[in-house]
Amino acid sequence: MSLIGGIDLSALEKNYSGVCVIEGNNTYVNKLRRTEEIIEKVKNCDIIAIDAPLFLPKNYKKITKGMPQRKCDIELKKSKIKYFPLAMKYMKILTYRGMKIKNKLEKLGIKVIETYPGAVYDISGLDRKNSKEIIKKLSNYLNIENRKFSKDEVDAITCAYVAMSFYNGKYIALGNSSEGLMIISKI
Repeated sequence: MSLIGGIDLSALEKNYSGVCVIEGNNTYVNKLRRTEEIIEKVKNCDIIAIDAPLFLPKNYKKITKGMPQRKCDIELKKSKIKYFPLAMKYMKILTYRGMKIKNKLEKLGIKVIETYPGAVYDISGLDRKNSKEIIKKLSNYLNIENRKFSKDEVDAITCAYVAMSFYNGKYIALGNSSEGLMIISKI
């Protein structure tokens, strides 16, 4: 049985990150802060989708002002899907943290993909701010406990859903493989 994970990563450890692990018919959802706690929670997963930029534009080793957009971000823009550019201070911090976690997880033999719940909601015709509606839709595919979830937890569940869709070959890839891909799927 495969373990599937999803992480809605915060830029800073002082803030909560949503973490979801799907094991068979069970869906486990947590809010964690520290990088090591997050890795400990998902270390047995086969595949994890993270809501954070996990790669830079081709031929770039660090984020700089005026750098070109990633191919996946250009595709989001063409589709009129709102996103934050990497050069924003918060996104820069998030990107470096995401890349660090991705590297640690890959060293454990875990397949790690980048996703973006906002794009998933948009292509699914869901209101990004309506967590109740999103959970109701996701409940058609996942066994989710009946409780109130934080926005971070909802996004983590969505990330895990995308990882599951990727695992099952039912996904949309944005960008290109030579630079990096953002994986999304319709709910």
